[in-house]
Amino acid sequence: MSYSKKELCYIWLSVAGGISPTKREKLFALVEDVCDLYDGLESLEADIVASVGKETYLRLLSAKEEDAALREVEALDRLGAVALTEESEHWLPILSELAQPPLVLYAKGDVRLLSTPCIAVVGTRAPTRYGRDVTESFVADLATNGFTIVSGLARGVDTIAHRMALQYEKPTVGVMPCGLDRIYPAENKELYEEIGRHGLLLTEYPLGTGVQQFTFVERNRLIAALAKGVLVTEAGEKSGSSITVNHALEQGKDVFAVPGNIYSKTSMGTNKLLKDMQGALVTSAMDILESYHVAVDPGPVCELQLDIIESQIMEALEDGDKHIEELLALTGMTVSQIGAILTKLELMGLIHKLNGNYYGV
Repeated sequence: MSYSKKELCYIWLSVAGGISPTKREKLFALVEDVCDLYDGLESLEADIVASVGKETYLRLLSAKEEDAALREVEALDRLGAVALTEESEHWLPILSELAQPPLVLYAKGDVRLLSTPCIAVVGTRAPTRYGRDVTESFVADLATNGFTIVSGLARGVDTIAHRMALQYEKPTVGVMPCGLDRIYPAENKELYEEIGRHGLLLTEYPLGTGVQQFTFVERNRLIAALAKGVLVTEAGEKSGSSITVNHALEQGKDVFAVPGNIYSKTSMGTNKLLKDMQGALVTSAMDILESYHVAVDPGPVCELQLDIIESQIMEALEDGDKHIEELLALTGMTVSQIGAILTKLELMGLIHKLNGNYYGV
């Protein structure tokens, strides 16, 4: 991919490293254009040192002398990735309007997804079965009705959201807290590669950047910025999802939350949201789709034909999880007979086997 001089100057500033948004503002106050900063760097030394310090000046000088921007784009080419700036066709205007706008977005995959209707799905890194089921259900309906699923590639809800979109062969965007050549968490290597092939990987950090505490916070503001709204499916009281929600509110985005068990720590965050925000409560993806006036596509209808015993088991489990002994007593069947039925219902995706020989829907 070819880049204009201005794009390369933005990339130069990005890869110089250690330049906070505050320092960036001070640098831009010295010049009219990022290219002026690059071209006049040496003559501006005294002003730059006075404004942001000697160390920052030396970082900029080193990056310029080493042609760091050109080396970065060459490495991106080898990775099959690109750099986007406010000069790029697929740059979203809202990115430039953020309190701390990214200088560059590094992308691998289909950058056209940035211009599609997106919904962010976030939540706890340790979801309960309820949280997993809720996330899968909402994502399936949202993805099959035209929304691109955006999340942060983290463990838990993020991973479930990405995987469900891919399972339905629908687009998903993974926003990373590190460079495109780093995979975090490591166990998501396969998911990372699949999103790179069939969706979009995105980060504001140049190649070689590892995760740090602040990169997660910065990543979350981008997740909110890319989406029309943010859905929290299950989150604890101090979940990182609250950071994404706060960014969404600051950006004037919609926030949706799924109510959870009032006794569960993993639902304290979502339930607090519902207390604090009127209108955030959603109990199905249809609530979200209706709020955006989306004509719902019900998809292929599959009528599930259950026999009397199967229906009896399903009705029992609707009232709560049951031990296999309870189901044996209810149906009067043998262990081998009911085992075959339970396996069938599991394969149909209607029930789940839990620890201790319990079953639930």
